[in-house]
Amino acid sequence: MKIRAYEKYLNVVWCFVALWMAYYTFLEVLVVAEMETLIWFSLHSITALLFLIRSKPIQYSSSIVAYFVSLASVHYYLLYDVTISGEWLLGVIGKVLTGVGGMMGIASTISLGKCFGILPIYRGVQTRAMYQFVRHPIYLSYLILDMGILVAHFSFANFLIFLIAVLLFILRIRYEEEVLQTSGKYGEYKRKVKYRLIPRLY
Repeated sequence: MKIRAYEKYLNVVWCFVALWMAYYTFLEVLVVAEMETLIWFSLHSITALLFLIRSKPIQYSSSIVAYFVSLASVHYYLLYDVTISGEWLLGVIGKVLTGVGGMMGIASTISLGKCFGILPIYRGVQTRAMYQFVRHPIYLSYLILDMGILVAHFSFANFLIFLIAVLLFILRIRYEEEVLQTSGKYGEYKRKVKYRLIPRLY
């Protein structure tokens, strides 16, 4: 594919996008120092670095829908309204879930290392660290983080965004694994780690 020739330039572009998103969330931190914005700031900062050091692409998805789903599943969180406040106890529970999901997200993203990517492109298989438990720990961590946001800042609109996020991640997993399964190594990994997102469930 022609995109392969421009990979190093695209990585720089992705890096600047991640840095812009980190800056955007940092501005939110200055206004309202919510845990979720601090976590997203950390995640964007980490991904900015990973874009510059990640492995070269090996195989690309041929589905335009797959690329759209991947991009949508990165930016949906911007739609959450975190200015809504509920009961004190729900706020505490929400913060705990957000913290757990955020820490898992940071650990999973770092674990993926040079195989990191947003689009459905095969860059190698990571089998260690957080990837010993489920095949897509980053998405699991995001959903836990989202649950925290939903509990602490519940509204019907936020609930709909959460449902959309669940659908996007299920679709993203499907499209990613279509590409990853072109590798025999990934087939071996699937036999060892049977669950995609939630242990003993999915």
